[in-house]
Amino acid sequence: DLAALRAEEADAAESLKGRFHRLAGSGGSYGFPDITTAARDAERRLAAHPVPDDAGFALLAVAIGRIAAAFDAAARELGLPVGPRRSPAFGWRAHLVGGAADLAARLAAALRESGYSVTLAPLDADPSRIPASERPELAVLLPGADEDPREAVERWTTGAFERRIAVALVADLEGPALLQAPFARLDLVASPPRADAMVSRWARATARVASSPALVLIASGDPAERASLTTWLEDAGLRLTATGSAEQADEAARKESPDLILVDLALPDGAGLALARLLRRDHRMALTPVLAIMSTESDAEREGALEAGVDELLPRPLTHGRVVPTIVLRAARARRLEEVVRRDSLTGLITAAALFDELESVLAFARRAGERVAFAIFDVDHFRRLNEQLGHRRGDLVLVHLARVISDRVRASDLVVRMGGEEFGVLLRSCGPGDASTVAEKIREALATNPAVIDRSEATVRVSVGIAGYPDHAIDTRDLVLAAERALRHAKETGRDRVSIVS
Repeated sequence: DLAALRAEEADAAESLKGRFHRLAGSGGSYGFPDITTAARDAERRLAAHPVPDDAGFALLAVAIGRIAAAFDAAARELGLPVGPRRSPAFGWRAHLVGGAADLAARLAAALRESGYSVTLAPLDADPSRIPASERPELAVLLPGADEDPREAVERWTTGAFERRIAVALVADLEGPALLQAPFARLDLVASPPRADAMVSRWARATARVASSPALVLIASGDPAERASLTTWLEDAGLRLTATGSAEQADEAARKESPDLILVDLALPDGAGLALARLLRRDHRMALTPVLAIMSTESDAEREGALEAGVDELLPRPLTHGRVVPTIVLRAARARRLEEVVRRDSLTGLITAAALFDELESVLAFARRAGERVAFAIFDVDHFRRLNEQLGHRRGDLVLVHLARVISDRVRASDLVVRMGGEEFGVLLRSCGPGDASTVAEKIREALATNPAVIDRSEATVRVSVGIAGYPDHAIDTRDLVLAAERALRHAKETGRDRVSIVS
């Protein structure tokens, strides 16, 4: 429906509005208010702007992402056995355009493993002739050795598809050529030998970034200004946490991991600059944009803000036309960077290095709030033997399957991590070791009864799990992880395929 609306089909707006309306009603009827809220907001947005511009279409896509996220949360709340997903949010599509058969086949397999449906097309295909309901969100251009990709890049990055599709080029292209039109409009350029990994990682990051709205944290001492900012940014499809002091903002930043932070430099006692400096000392905030609202445009204030780690200054009086595009675009770029830097390229989970930053923050909050925390390590039993039997590519698919099964059976507030190799970690907040053991047993049983399906063959995955808790077994990050590792060794030494809590 969204694609049809973009193509200006006559009944598209009414069809989409009707879907939103039915979801809003059924969500409340079945006891899922988040679904109702997300669908009703989308219905109101479409009713107010039945002929959206490009920004409006982007906001509708975000609204659909909120509805999808609400359904995911409801499914996890009910403990529904969610199978491996074959397509990412909104049924995203990818087009492979041109290319030698072997390269196209490899990339098609990589994209399908990332959850995309894939269509093959010749290099001279005209994207404007693709029906609206079949338009892709990703296009990967694969020129042959003797083909000039310039015209294909021009067709796919301009006209009706501009800002509506992410475009990659697989070619040996580098240096000054990348700075010139039309190549400067590309989202990714990958050399053929590295194309499988680069395109797969880019596609996963693109899908994850678009699947849920960005979170913005506001610290402003002016209640009227906070209210205006909240209205503007929520109308733009963002999630908001608005605070009135540096202390509240610091607490929220440590607990929620926002995608962008907006700080009022006029907070009392110079707390605005102090907050910016404090945020920049937190490793988790290294890539998070920090924007500052300034009352004057003096050189001294500007220099002080930049020295404190502020990325951009927004002078008063604030205007919708300046604030909203700046925050929306900066938050989106920050999320893409975060995905590339902190995510494992195979599974899409955060890396072990990122885990320790998150764990430090979670334990600090747990100390202040008197909260219990559990950490579990999952290790695939006999993975080396499995890898030798299946081959490394199929072994990787086993790990992707394991990541999906774990992620589908924990809460949104829990954190799933690829520790390295065949080891995965799960950080469970407000959870003791006993409850964590119950979750781990459900995951272990789900793996036993839902084998990975690879090239039409099934591979059953067995895991050993070690669990430790804060403050039950450790009071700092390092000791908590080491305690979980001891429990994992005990699980392996006592027969594997079991869950063990550190003694």
